[in-house]
Amino acid sequence: MAAAANSLAVVTYNLYWWCISNQDGACPDYANGEGFTQLNSVIGKNGPYDLIGFQECNDAVPILRGAGILDQFSYFNAGNDAPMAWRSSRYEVVGGQGSVWIGKDRYGDRHLNWVRLVDRESHARILFANTHGPLNQCDGAAGTTVATRYIDAVKAHQKPGDSIVFTGDFNCASAQETVAKLNSVFKNAATDTSFGGADHIFTSQDSETLASQIIDGAPSDHQMLKLTLQVPVVAAPTDRQVPAASPDRHVPAAPNDGQVTTQQTGETPDVQTQEPSLGNENAAVSSSSKPSWISTPGMYWLPIVATLCIVVPACLATSNLLRDSCDRVIEEESQAEGTQATFLPRPGCVCASRRTKSGDAPTPRGSYTQIFWGGSSS
Repeated sequence: MAAAANSLAVVTYNLYWWCISNQDGACPDYANGEGFTQLNSVIGKNGPYDLIGFQECNDAVPILRGAGILDQFSYFNAGNDAPMAWRSSRYEVVGGQGSVWIGKDRYGDRHLNWVRLVDRESHARILFANTHGPLNQCDGAAGTTVATRYIDAVKAHQKPGDSIVFTGDFNCASAQETVAKLNSVFKNAATDTSFGGADHIFTSQDSETLASQIIDGAPSDHQMLKLTLQVPVVAAPTDRQVPAASPDRHVPAAPNDGQVTTQQTGETPDVQTQEPSLGNENAAVSSSSKPSWISTPGMYWLPIVATLCIVVPACLATSNLLRDSCDRVIEEESQAEGTQATFLPRPGCVCASRRTKSGDAPTPRGSYTQIFWGGSSS
């Protein structure tokens, strides 16, 4: 069957890291990097891949590099043993990356890691999740609890139109409660036979399975499980697309406190910060371009300056006419019997004469004749 344009290849693979790395001398056959050489060969020869979910993997970088595909992938090292990678030439990150606490067993905390992606060409959107599930918590109330936590974590970060691709070593077989409950919400599209079928790839119910393949995963103690599927394309994506993470950047470890967290490697977080509106941006530009004398309180000087520019020249122009009128009045009053007249300029374009009796000193209480433009008053 020919693959459709928006088909993708997904793989889940438990790497058996502690043994492959000959940790504490536990697996001497794999000493001096021999285990990783064999592991890299398995990954390198079974591609291509679009999405990869690793388990029992301390760091995705040396694995991707050893398989010769590091330059093709972005990845999320979440600080637990279930990193994930996606083909950066095909997918852009539109949400996350994040990690959600699922449970705990004798080896420590278990998490679900996730990222939201959009296909650059088809615009199909995917919530990609990966996990390494807790041991011995597959049945009864424990199995239901773990399954519910998985479902809640996926639903909390899935956006309308997102298809689900959920990979992992769940440490639970298909017939057990955890997987059965997951299968009632998602589709158990592929399962291997490792440890009774512990590895699964879940998808959305409306995704189409095109092919699945169980691959010998040795030197790992798990098989490699590969699925080729086709996901629907939902129109009108609203996510702001941003460049994918650089494939050689690490992501800090997620806290093991049971809270949903978001780790960033340059992508847009799922919890979006509100971008400034266009109106606010224009307001900021407009405000910064105003001269300082327009802004408050300088703007209140404008009417005063304008008034002075009109009134002062007019006052000066009329003052000469007023002075002539005052001179005539003073001359007439100076001829009156027993009086002296003195010219007194007054504010507001007003002039006046002060009349006092002969021989008396002028006083402020003397009577005045004020000469206004167009008339006089006493």
